[in-house]
Amino acid sequence: MRYLYICVMALFTISIPALAQGGFGALFKMPADGVAEGRYLSNDQIRTYATADPHTPFDLPTAIREKAALMARAKGFPNLAVIKTRCFTTLYLGIPQANSCYLIAIMLKEGEEAQPKKGEPVEHITVADVISARARRYEQRAGITDTVD
Repeated sequence: MRYLYICVMALFTISIPALAQGGFGALFKMPADGVAEGRYLSNDQIRTYATADPHTPFDLPTAIREKAALMARAKGFPNLAVIKTRCFTTLYLGIPQANSCYLIAIMLKEGEEAQPKKGEPVEHITVADVISARARRYEQRAGITDTVD
C-alpha cells in the first residue's frame, strides 16, 4: 500500500511542471492558425495532416485536401483518390486542446481509377478543381470580386 502511495505521488510531482507551463498545450506547441503538412508514401500514395488550435477558425479538412492537391501537382498527377480521412479533437480534462485531421490519397494518372477496399468509399478529386477553388478563396479574402465563372 505504501509503495502505491509513493508511485501516485511521484506521478503528480512529475506532471506539475508541465501543467505550470501552460497545461497540455505547452507539451505540444501548435501554430495559432494551423499548418498542413504531408509526405509521399510508397505506391503513389500521399498522407497529409494538419493540426490547429480549436479556438481559431481554421478549416482543417480543406487544408489537408489543398496540401494533397499541391503535392500531386508537384509530381505531375492530375487526379487523386481519397481513401481515408479522419478528423478528431484532443481533449485534456474535458477541454479541447487541439483539432487534427489526416488524409490518405492515391495519386492517379489520367483515366485511372482506384478501387475501394473492404467496403470503404473512395472519393475521386481533380487536382485542378481544388487548386482553382483555393485561388478563388484567396481572391475573396483579398477583396477581389471581379471573378468570372
